[in-house]
Formats: sequence, C-alpha cells, structure tokens
Amino acid sequence: MDMATSPQDFIHTASDGDDLVAWAEPNTVVLDDPDCDAAVRRALSGPTPDDLAYGVPLLRFADTSVPAIPLVQAVIMDARIAPTACDRCQVARPVEVAAYDRLLVPCGASVVALHLCWTCKAHLDFAWSDAPSSLVWG
Repeated sequence: MDMATSPQDFIHTASDGDDLVAWAEPNTVVLDDPDCDAAVRRALSGPTPDDLAYGVPLLRFADTSVPAIPLVQAVIMDARIAPTACDRCQVARPVEVAAYDRLLVPCGASVVALHLCWTCKAHLDFAWSDAPSSLVWG
C-alpha cells in the first residue's frame, strides 16, 4: 500500500477532524460574527452519544435535536439534514420556500454544520469586506 491508502493514515485522519475538512478552515472567520458564534456554541454544548464520547471527531449541529455523528461517516456519506430554521437568525421559513446553505466550521477535532438562510449567507459573504468572502459553502 502506498502512503495515501495505508491503514495508519486512515486511522490518523479519522482521529483528527481538521484533516478531514481542511478545505473548510477559512470558515472559522464566522466565529467573529456573534450570531454564528452563538450557534456554534449551541452545537458544541449539545448532547454527545455515549458511544461517541471519547476520541471521536464529530459533526455537530446547532439544532441540538439532531444527534452528533462521527465525522468520518458524515464525510464519506455526505450526511445532510433538512433544517427547519436558520441557525444564525433562528427564523423558520415555510417548507415550500425554505432554502438553507450549509457552512462547515472546524472546531478543534470536531466540525459544526451551520445551516443559513439566504439573507444570513449574503450578510456573511460580505461581512468583512466589500468583496465576496473566502467562505467555502457546501
């Protein structure tokens, strides 16, 4: 096996969420936004399933009714949820007009998935300059 597919590399990557979503590093700038910071803190303070409590990088959600899942599983399966409200402004939109963009925010070993309405997305895209930001949506 070469370096890219050795079991040791996979185990190392699986134990460090930063390696799995290194492309999302620019998204940490949203922690400077008080509403995004509050949403991330909500996600990080949510319950952790007992079997995932130690040493497992997680994908967490600001909607704490959605359980955290292992980050490796989330990346491989491209795990997504159907949010009912924007995590930043907390406004619920009717299902027929609801559209939310996902922003992954690395937080140590784990990652928080923020789901934002178009208004909040537009605000964040231009919050720090007149040019579009380097946020990576997905």
